[in-house]
Amino acid sequence: MRWIVPVVDRTLRDVQDALVQIEAWRTQVANGQIPTVTELKGCLNATDLNRIEANTKYISQFIREYGFQTNVTTKVDWTDECLPNVDDVNRIIDNIEEIRNKYYEPAGMPSLPQTMVSFSDINAIEQSLLLFREMLLGMVGAFRRSGTFVSGSSFRLPMNAGFIWMSFEHATWGQVEETTWEELTIYDGGFAWILFKDVIWEDIKRETWERLTIYGLR
Repeated sequence: MRWIVPVVDRTLRDVQDALVQIEAWRTQVANGQIPTVTELKGCLNATDLNRIEANTKYISQFIREYGFQTNVTTKVDWTDECLPNVDDVNRIIDNIEEIRNKYYEPAGMPSLPQTMVSFSDINAIEQSLLLFREMLLGMVGAFRRSGTFVSGSSFRLPMNAGFIWMSFEHATWGQVEETTWEELTIYDGGFAWILFKDVIWEDIKRETWERLTIYGLR
């Protein structure tokens, strides 16, 4: 199962635009015309449902490979003729909750909605899946092979989405795991440098140490 880039930025304007377009199509039908109907960002489309379900299956399979057992049921064959019922909605939301409960809750994860009637509900579901994936990629990227640790040597923590490496000279994880981002970047604390490739302070000043080292940035 491959990852499909989620849509997390639906707005009220998208919904309003969709309502206008749907009304225009209705007018065409009333006038005896056959409109060309397309999927609209302000609506919940079959493509959206299949993406959410496929990404849920992707995350579930991903964490199962690392020993986290989940009980997730997905449907990835939605069509324009299908309409999700209450059981489908509950199952989709329960799947996200199941992953959160059996794995971890990523920093910044939105509250799980109770329904899928609002654009913000759909955004929250897709945002949760995105954060799960970032967290998993950060976890796997931090793995070190046995026999590669050397006492007193520097180490690098892998980054996602543009931040390539954080480098600490002559430091061990035990020395920095309780250290805040502010202490590392401003007060130094004995660590020579933190190096970011092609990054300016404005890009990272509001990020926490935890997100930078473990979860990565979107």
